[in-house]
Amino acid sequence: TGVVAVTRAIMNFRVRPSYRSPRIAGFEQLPWGAEAELLGRTVQGGRNFWFLVRWQGQVGWIYAPYVGVRGNLNIVPVY
Repeated sequence: TGVVAVTRAIMNFRVRPSYRSPRIAGFEQLPWGAEAELLGRTVQGGRNFWFLVRWQGQVGWIYAPYVGVRGNLNIVPVY
């Protein structure tokens, strides 16, 4: 999409968009300030809730409220 997610905290990198979902083995967390390609998102109550990102070749989910976005978020698909 050309849109980039920039973490504003240390983020758990999850298999699915859920707090109960396990973290991705070998890539458990993204560091503060990490830049990841934004591939998709979930929306709840009119707000972004989870972001699907590609980071260091791995695809997973991070919690959206602690993430800044560079680019046009409106072109990112909603799942």
